[in-house]
Amino acid sequence: MAAAFVLALLLRIMAIDRVARSIAFWGAGVFVVLAPMWIRNIAVFGKLDTYALPVTKVDVTNVLRSYLESLLYDLSGSKAVALNLAWNSKLLAAVGIPAVLVAVLALYRQWKKSDVPGRFGMMVLLLYFLAGSGMVVIAGSLWLQGVSTRLVIPYSFVVFGILAVALGGDRILDTRSGRIAIAASVALLVLARAGFFFETYQLERAIGVAFGSGENLAASAQSLPDRSAILTKQIDRVLASDNDLMTQVRDLPQRALVVSNRAHILRIETGRSVRAIELSDFSSEEPLRFALPQIAKAARSRPFYLYLLVDNRMVRRALEGDWQSRLIAELPAGFVVKERHPNWLVITFNPPSAA
Repeated sequence: MAAAFVLALLLRIMAIDRVARSIAFWGAGVFVVLAPMWIRNIAVFGKLDTYALPVTKVDVTNVLRSYLESLLYDLSGSKAVALNLAWNSKLLAAVGIPAVLVAVLALYRQWKKSDVPGRFGMMVLLLYFLAGSGMVVIAGSLWLQGVSTRLVIPYSFVVFGILAVALGGDRILDTRSGRIAIAASVALLVLARAGFFFETYQLERAIGVAFGSGENLAASAQSLPDRSAILTKQIDRVLASDNDLMTQVRDLPQRALVVSNRAHILRIETGRSVRAIELSDFSSEEPLRFALPQIAKAARSRPFYLYLLVDNRMVRRALEGDWQSRLIAELPAGFVVKERHPNWLVITFNPPSAA
């Protein structure tokens, strides 16, 4: 928003006093929201910005294609359309270049016909979309290793606003071509969503069949056509219904220190206190190597039980190898496997004897 006001000043469509006043009011509203968060961050962490992730530096071209795929998927509801357009260079050029040229020409014509509020609205839409998309692409290339659909949702809806402006803005329904464009767009969206819901229903049904027995989630997932659609809640539901697991956790000594990567499931189903440990990746070397020894210090005088439950990432990447064996290989000294089940491991702690 502030960038739109500055651009309006540079293009001489707003006077400097109006721009300054508008930025001041906008900044005051933003400050009301940000100030409590900044105060808390300084009080708790000693700095304004507390977020940090290891830099990965993924190829920007691939991230741009990943962003375009997610954007097209959110707009069209068709994964096939999104994949084919985003990753097929010839098809993308054949469709994308004419579409962009037509959109730019239409927006320019509307710009010439618009008054000051209309031009400012166009700038807000375009700058919001470009700035938000750029932020997602930068984050995807440095930290996220790609762009998921949920990250484009705050920006994909703006495409419809830009399209409406290009087709005539607030006078879009005054022309026959505008009414036809609106009717066609609505029809395409309805058809796309219907196809999306049908495709999702079919996939959910396949996941339900694959996970029906609940015996080995990682192995069952290999029969699915699209493992990326497996949701955490689908796995949690199967784990929560595992009576053997829940009975075992309930029967542990009351003074035992129980730790799990899916602690919330065990807490809800058993009613006992369970400490959480986050496994950041499939092999999860860092949490196991560094966090567990710290946690185990509290277990020297208490029974210690670590429950490693299969999760979304493990199920999706199971083709890379046996998730249990890879996790066991990363256990620090003193941690031993007590029980091994297809969907979970039980690990205890035996302090190494002094030399």
